Amino acid sequence: MTTHQLETIIRWYNNPSFKRSMGVLIVLFFVYAATIGIFFRRNDFFVHFDWGQRFWTEGTRVTGADRYLLGRLLFDGLLGLMNYYVARAVVFLAAVAALWRSMVMWRTIASEAWSIPAPAASLFTTIPVVILGPYILRDLDDCGLQILLLFFLTKAIWLLRSSNQLASGVWFGIAVSYKTVPIICLCLLIWKREWKTVAWAACSLWSDPLD
Repeated sequence: MTTHQLETIIRWYNNPSFKRSMGVLIVLFFVYAATIGIFFRRNDFFVHFDWGQRFWTEGTRVTGADRYLLGRLLFDGLLGLMNYYVARAVVFLAAVAALWRSMVMWRTIASEAWSIPAPAASLFTTIPVVILGPYILRDLDDCGLQILLLFFLTKAIWLLRSSNQLASGVWFGIAVSYKTVPIICLCLLIWKREWKTVAWAACSLWSDPLD
């Protein structure tokens, strides 16, 4: 792609009419996703909500939750204190806000890493989200539980690039407590010798023997 073609695409992307049209489509998309995700789905969210309600009576020995750390059970427990549909709505709105904030951080990281103008960085961070739209919609059916995990990791990386090892480690710890898959990132940090970040992540892990 030539520089002229890129500039043409950016001008088209920044066109007020295009932005208004995209704004309307985005609002309709999230209204549809919220209606379906909050009121008509009964999926993984219900499982975590059920665990959250049982957490307050059974403690950490909730049947089926043994693969999760205490941090996730505490999160589920907070949901379990709410009305079911209120809990879905709260998590859905948090996921939408987390997705928007993640995109802002991605745009800034891309702009600084590759020395590209902010409008181009905005375009380059929007395209993957559009391409992954069906997967995002699928997660919003679950009220965005995985989007929240993505935000935790993005926030940790954002803080790490700012040399804030303490806060970065805490966010990595939250991500691992929420779901253990991000522990792979801690292995990468060990390989990169980010010892302070790893140490703070380990300190912030809400672990508990659930067997």
